[in-house]
Amino acid sequence: MTTPVHDLFPALPRQKWKRRSCGQGAHDRRIYDRARLEVRPWHREDRRHWVLARRSVSRPEEISYYIAYCPAGTTLDELIRIAGSRWAVEECFQTAKQECG
Repeated sequence: MTTPVHDLFPALPRQKWKRRSCGQGAHDRRIYDRARLEVRPWHREDRRHWVLARRSVSRPEEISYYIAYCPAGTTLDELIRIAGSRWAVEECFQTAKQECG
């Protein structure tokens, strides 16, 4: 039996969460609490699977999750930067849709 990931992150100790920004948003810097857990223990030596959680600072019960498969040495800050780039990609898609009709 496995434990759902959404049950694991709320139970993490406070020191496991790191307050970080993943870049500038439309109105201000996007600052959230972040944590990661390694999943799938059968990984390759040079690769890791992670679940990255993003928790709202003002509403800590709101947690979003990302799955990452990356080189073993990837840091939490690198995962945050890459996850944050998703926002810029979505903005580009939205702009392209508006321009193409």
